[in-house]
Amino acid sequence: MPHKNIFITILLLLCVHSNYAQTLDSLLLKSYDVLSDNVYKADSLTSFLSAKAYLIKARIEKDSLKLAYGFYYTLVSNQKNTGIVNDSLILKYCDSTISYSKNLVKHKFFPSIPYALKGGAYYSKYNFKKALHYYLLALETNNFNIVYTYRLYYSIGVIKVHFGNYKEALSLLKKVYNHNNSTKRKVLFDKESDLLTVFIMSHAYLKNKQLDSAAYYYDQGYKESLYLKDKNFKMFFVLGKGVWQYYNENYQAVLDSLPKTQQYLIEKDQIANLAFSHCFLGKAHAKLGNKDKALLHFKKVDSLFIDEGDLHPDLRDTYPYLINHYKEKKDYKNQLKYTNNLLKLDSIYLENYTVIQNDLNKGFDQVNLRKEKEFLEKRLRKQKENRFWLYGVLGLVTLIVGILVVFIWRDKKHLKTNESAITENLSRTKQSPELSNIVKEALLQKLAVFEKREGYLDPKVKISTLAKQFKTNTRYLSMVINSCKGQNFSQYINDLRIDYIIKQLNSGTLYQKYSIEGISMAIGFKNTESFSKAFLKKTGSYPSQYLKDTVKIN
Repeated sequence: MPHKNIFITILLLLCVHSNYAQTLDSLLLKSYDVLSDNVYKADSLTSFLSAKAYLIKARIEKDSLKLAYGFYYTLVSNQKNTGIVNDSLILKYCDSTISYSKNLVKHKFFPSIPYALKGGAYYSKYNFKKALHYYLLALETNNFNIVYTYRLYYSIGVIKVHFGNYKEALSLLKKVYNHNNSTKRKVLFDKESDLLTVFIMSHAYLKNKQLDSAAYYYDQGYKESLYLKDKNFKMFFVLGKGVWQYYNENYQAVLDSLPKTQQYLIEKDQIANLAFSHCFLGKAHAKLGNKDKALLHFKKVDSLFIDEGDLHPDLRDTYPYLINHYKEKKDYKNQLKYTNNLLKLDSIYLENYTVIQNDLNKGFDQVNLRKEKEFLEKRLRKQKENRFWLYGVLGLVTLIVGILVVFIWRDKKHLKTNESAITENLSRTKQSPELSNIVKEALLQKLAVFEKREGYLDPKVKISTLAKQFKTNTRYLSMVINSCKGQNFSQYINDLRIDYIIKQLNSGTLYQKYSIEGISMAIGFKNTESFSKAFLKKTGSYPSQYLKDTVKIN
């Protein structure tokens, strides 16, 4: 019986494959116009097979334009079959479409549309740099296609809002708005797109500190959404006007309006806008002195960031408030938690929001944040150790005293043993100033490990501590560094630090955003003067000039 079922299944598969092949063969006889119509108008299977047939015909004929259309239709049919906008498929098929159409001159469709689709795919991945790059390419190659010209103006304007270039964004968005409302306008967008343009433009006016213009467009958008009975945009404009009230210093109005949006935003999974609502409710409560309520809203913003992995730059102020609150409470665990979250958020901004790089030092620059993080980690470790000993003393006083006595005895014995060993080594050194090759090779290997682990960045590194770590004496270590490195210990450490920071600056890392003081502290120098002297001696130029030249090159 099971064999019979397997046979029937195989037979059905063969029939399906045969039917599939026959359909494809018959489609290959159709014209390109019929096949392109099928892609859009036929059922999903015929659409898919028609796109495949179009591409096969184009490959046989080696027609570049037809190949470009073939890959584009394959993308359309795939999305039609799945009902899902797959960004990875868009990037794959658009790359193929562009490769066959990029040399076309004044074509109404290619390669502008694939560039625009790639821009949209990168935008949905929050890669705004690449999105802007491809939108600009689409605009550059657009051959007087009015529909896509204004769509591209809109898309580029939205990204410029993300980047904080509000004046440039407004210039583009106003063109879109004026065209949408002109009497000569063709049907380019639906009403939803028109409202979205008004909403983004209102926000750009708000961030550009043109509060009157922002209020005008927020109110206009709200009235239009009521007229169209569009609850989604109605809530958007209530949210926007609530944020506007904060900038207008009408904090009670913020508390009156923003809570009305939250249940709807939760139901519609509008996470980004929900974070805006909580953030500005928190700010308004803070301005009115309601610290506990402000704290609750800011914590909600943080939880949304953890869930989504991204947060709009306008909401970054959440974290300094949380960090300072727990710092005042001496709650180092929570202070460290929110410091780590802010560092994580800033790393995202540096990747996707280039304009934010200039604002990361608003009371919480990267150097200070990392120093504060290290301090908190040490503080918490110390607290944990203290609690451990406290609980031990309360429970097992006698046992701990006994253990301490044993430890003290062992330490004394170990110290005596070390003293004897050191005395013996020193006496040997006096007798024989030359190091054996075995000792020299062993110390060189340990120095290589020390350099690989970047131990020289520790501001507390000394020849005495390093000798102890290497289980030798300072005389031996100094002899090896002098003879093999050609330097004394201080010069050796300083040169390693300077080589390290030069490599980091040339690699375009975050160190390019540091101050000279921040760099000197980060690589172990006690002050900027000693760092500058060491840098000048090593490179022949001061670090400030070298930093400027490196930033220009990068």
